Amino acid sequence: MSYLVSVVVPTKNRYKYLKELIKLIDSFRLDELELVVQDNSDNNSEILEYLSTFDNPNIKYYYRTDSLTMSGNADVAISNATGEYICYIGDDDGVCRNIVDVVRYMKERQIAAACSDDTAWYYWNGRAKLFKSRKPFCTHESTIQLDKLLRHGLSLWYSRMPLIYHGIVLKTKLIELQNKIGTCFPGNPPDIAGAIALSSIIDKYYEIKIPVIINGISAMAGGGVDQKGGVLPLDKVPFINEDDILNWEKTIPPVWCGHYAWANSGMKALRKVGLANKLEKLNLEYALAYAVAYKPHNRQLRRLSFKYSTNVVYLLFLIVFLFARRYIQKIHNNVKLFVSQSYTQKTIIEAEQFFTNHTTVKL
Repeated sequence: MSYLVSVVVPTKNRYKYLKELIKLIDSFRLDELELVVQDNSDNNSEILEYLSTFDNPNIKYYYRTDSLTMSGNADVAISNATGEYICYIGDDDGVCRNIVDVVRYMKERQIAAACSDDTAWYYWNGRAKLFKSRKPFCTHESTIQLDKLLRHGLSLWYSRMPLIYHGIVLKTKLIELQNKIGTCFPGNPPDIAGAIALSSIIDKYYEIKIPVIINGISAMAGGGVDQKGGVLPLDKVPFINEDDILNWEKTIPPVWCGHYAWANSGMKALRKVGLANKLEKLNLEYALAYAVAYKPHNRQLRRLSFKYSTNVVYLLFLIVFLFARRYIQKIHNNVKLFVSQSYTQKTIIEAEQFFTNHTTVKL
């Protein structure tokens, strides 16, 4: 059977969320939509029993027993997908039923890639939040956004890169990447590595500003690192391997936290895709400052960021600036116009229905 879009979900030991995502996709009953679950869990008997209760040929399940990195599991998931377009999400994320309409719109206009605006948020404590938009799409240029990413210390929060994770990409482009560099994700974590890799072969792309991909916020966010405080020794991170640890960038503190990990992965991706010259524009002080500003009570991050800084005065300025901006952003988000916010969405299925019912901008 030919599918227009494959939603690919690499997963490991997180069946609590995966089960709800499977139920969500099954509820759509969309013939042009394929769900590809790529499982690397320690024991898969629980999910096999759960899947046996479904009679849906569009749900595909694959299992690997060998230990894979997060990026490696994502690569395998994409290889097993048969859709013309690929949408890669986490097992605690979701998609809205309009995804087929959006991809059909992209195909008709020969759009190779689109990234999510994070318009729809679902918090697994039962809260759904939907931001307004005046138009369904806007366009970006890879070069401009990559330079912005570098100026901000390789933090994905402050650029609009052409995402594979939380994006929709023509599969032939992903095959082109795999043929070119052997992977879609030349680094761990895969979100920033995939974004940089894709930017090396795509000049212009779209940003989706209506609810299509649901950004799930769960206790296992960040691959479960957030649940453990958001900071771990590298040898305690379950989704990286020995090579990742041995080849960690020497200019970045050898500890796993969001901003250090993004910087490490981004630097490796730039070299892998032949954009090492771009590293001249990298502001590593931003990455060090972000780590402190967003976890100000963590003494280890403070110590390491100052140890690895090459300009302590500038680092201090950035920490104060980012810390202030963090709270200004919170105020802005609280007053920013959004359609609605609900605290009664017990499941991601109810959240998707909420987003669908309250979407005011159509294609």
